Amino acid sequence: MKSWWGFSFSVLVGLLAAGVILLAASQPRGHPVTLVPPPPQAPLVVHVSGAVIAPGVYTLPVGSRVQDAVLAAGGYTQVADDQAHNLAARLSDGEWIRVPFHADYELQGAADDLANEPGMRLNINTATRYELEALPGITPVLAERILKYREWYGEFETLDDLLVIYGMTRETFDLIKDLLSVDSSP
Repeated sequence: MKSWWGFSFSVLVGLLAAGVILLAASQPRGHPVTLVPPPPQAPLVVHVSGAVIAPGVYTLPVGSRVQDAVLAAGGYTQVADDQAHNLAARLSDGEWIRVPFHADYELQGAADDLANEPGMRLNINTATRYELEALPGITPVLAERILKYREWYGEFETLDDLLVIYGMTRETFDLIKDLLSVDSSP
């Protein structure tokens, strides 16, 4: 009986070994797994304003630097403070880069010159954004609102019309009213 068990065990081991060899040698079933590369990162969208040639919103590749944003906006103007930023700093999506004018305090001096010159007044209907920002108490946002008002509703008829601009306080108006006119005559 021992030979019968030995023979059966040998056949069983042989069949098992043949199955393992057959399984290892056979082609895999199904479809091969393909790895998909990760989706590319969305480009950066940055806002560049201030003393650049073409302020605006720009789309730049991931990994861009402040210098790339300034170049996209046409570069610095002649009155830009080009030392205000680290040009090698990496940008992040939605970042706002405001390039200041060289010595912003000099713009305040321009408003003081208007105040010291008798008869010299800035025409609110033709003033540029930069001329408006030179006035005391007028921020870039408020200057932009004044320009938008002019664009949407036309020229200011009186200086008091400035008081309808959102953010224009009576205190700010009192600071600038003697520096302004609504026509070109002094």
